[in-house]
Amino acid sequence: MSEYLPLPQSVKICGAIMAFLGMVLQILTALRLGKRIAGFHELTGREARLETGFPFDVCRHPTYLSHSMMFFGSAVMTGYLSLFLIALVDLCVALLVIIPIEEKDLKRRFGSKYEVYSKRTNRFFPGISRLLGQFFRNWKHP
Repeated sequence: MSEYLPLPQSVKICGAIMAFLGMVLQILTALRLGKRIAGFHELTGREARLETGFPFDVCRHPTYLSHSMMFFGSAVMTGYLSLFLIALVDLCVALLVIIPIEEKDLKRRFGSKYEVYSKRTNRFFPGISRLLGQFFRNWKHP
């Protein structure tokens, strides 16, 4: 079996776009969280707050979504099977291990506030209506 998939250029371009959008999502998420990223609030003793603004109003775990977009986009862009494997492992670990642990902790810390938020916001894959709503929120029909 070959380590490389010879994909058409148009598919590779789609992969590059996906990887780029994953990087943009990661940057937007980091900007939203600021110093609160990576649990620094626990290290400093500051009070944590539940983040529900963009991009957290489109999906509850935009950081893990951005990783998957970058890995899968890079895999498609390059055609390397090893990157597809890394992307798949990253996705499975995030969905099956990390996110359930994180959500259990968020429910413990934020209680009913997190329950309400989790019922209206998709866990990982953004709802298309919410995603489009972010882009067209202030658009007025002439």
